[in-house]
Amino acid sequence: MAGMNRFILLLGGNQGDRFGTLFEAINRLSVLYRVTGSSPVYLTEPWGMKEQPWFLNACLTIDSELSPIRMLEELQTLETAMGRTRTVKWGPRTLDIDILACGELIYVQPGLEIPHPGLSRRRFALEPMAAVEPEWKHPVEKWNVKEYLAALVAPEKVIRL
Repeated sequence: MAGMNRFILLLGGNQGDRFGTLFEAINRLSVLYRVTGSSPVYLTEPWGMKEQPWFLNACLTIDSELSPIRMLEELQTLETAMGRTRTVKWGPRTLDIDILACGELIYVQPGLEIPHPGLSRRRFALEPMAAVEPEWKHPVEKWNVKEYLAALVAPEKVIRL
């Protein structure tokens, strides 16, 4: 895959200094890549595993020539460098960085699916994404972020800070 890719990333965490970790991750990403957009920070109710602290989430758009799998590797390296340990699926964590989308790319490989397969059901991802890329359209379903939000019935609370 040659050329520039526009990645839409979701950053979040619910352990330790949530604000400090989130802003440190954004700063580190802005040194490594060209950040083209940044959402406000949102306080979000846990999804999947409810009995844990609420998360802080934010969305970034970055431009990079990296392939999706190489971007995932770099993001996971950053998560680990900032104290992330992988234990329980959907459980508490200091930092999680997901690739929500990469332009109109459809990418399906073991360990990475773009667009993110759970995106349309997750208010905690759609709200921040709407702040940076409201017109992004799913390459298969052809819905944009605002249409997903309008159709969403998920009860999870998402509060813009």
